[in-house]
Amino acid sequence: MMSYTFDEIVASRGYLDFIPKNDNDSSLAELQIAYDIFFRVLDTPEFRVTTEKREIDQQIIVRLLEKLNSKDPQVREFLHSVLRRIYVKFVGLRSFIRKEMNNKFYRFLYETEFMDGIGELLDIVVEIIRGLRLPLKPEFKLFLEKIIIPMHKVKELPLYHTQLRLCITEYLDKYPLLTETVVLGLLKFWPKTSTEKEALFLDEIEDILAKTVQEEFKKIQVPLFRQIAKCVSSTSFPIAERALYLWGNSKITVLIVSNHEVIMPIMLPTLFRVTKDHWNRDVVAIVFTVLKMFLRINKRLFNTLSFEYKAEKAKEKKLKREHEERWNKKEKLPSKRFRSISEGGKPNSLKANIASQIK
Repeated sequence: MMSYTFDEIVASRGYLDFIPKNDNDSSLAELQIAYDIFFRVLDTPEFRVTTEKREIDQQIIVRLLEKLNSKDPQVREFLHSVLRRIYVKFVGLRSFIRKEMNNKFYRFLYETEFMDGIGELLDIVVEIIRGLRLPLKPEFKLFLEKIIIPMHKVKELPLYHTQLRLCITEYLDKYPLLTETVVLGLLKFWPKTSTEKEALFLDEIEDILAKTVQEEFKKIQVPLFRQIAKCVSSTSFPIAERALYLWGNSKITVLIVSNHEVIMPIMLPTLFRVTKDHWNRDVVAIVFTVLKMFLRINKRLFNTLSFEYKAEKAKEKKLKREHEERWNKKEKLPSKRFRSISEGGKPNSLKANIASQIK
């Protein structure tokens, strides 16, 4: 009975490819019956993993994972449920299942960058991470570094970001010391051209910071707030606004206040510049709110940084003005030299005159 049920499940995807289009509903109904039978067998008190392991082996796992790459969401959901049940019940197959899932992820990352069923695989990963025990095995840390974090770089990120975000959250709930690894990894793959992906990254950063303790925050605050400053100054209104909304999270505000002596020198020059240069009034209004917060936190440091910013801007204006004046003088010089030649000057002296001006 067990073998027959699995044959029905694994063969279903190929069957759907060849049946007439108007028969799809009936085939899915048959598939549902096969899954129901399988689940009922697994859940019966008489079920013994030791006696059924010959029917559910590594070959079955490989075939199930292959069929998970289906265009039909119902088929993917069925297969996801089956794989999850097998992982829970068959402890001896867990290592092999993780290995085969890793192979799918690696192929997705470094070869195809698209696969139906990635979201369903990540759902299973979330449950696996949730069940981990400490200390964390090297296998799972490597999985985070080599698969979960790099998956943020893929073009199709919006399709499965919800599951990926849950993976990160579960990892940090389980092992907060991975915060530095996660944040630096996200900064490495930070989107350069996609505002949609950048907004997703900011959402994830807020989740992470809301769970971050002071000791871990100190390790990431400098590179992280340099990136946040870039987002605040973005010409894309949604990105600038989303970055500024981090200050609206009370847990993140506590971290900022406690470490303001490091964060203010990073953020204030950008905030000052945005008040003058940004085109969106809403962004400018939020920036003024953030500036007021920093002013209340440390007025002396605020005034010092404000003075330094104004002095730097004045220096830039002076250098720009001097450069323009020198350029204008050089533009006038050739016309005088050519005019002297036309009035009787010696042509041979032109080369010497230009050479002297260059010096």
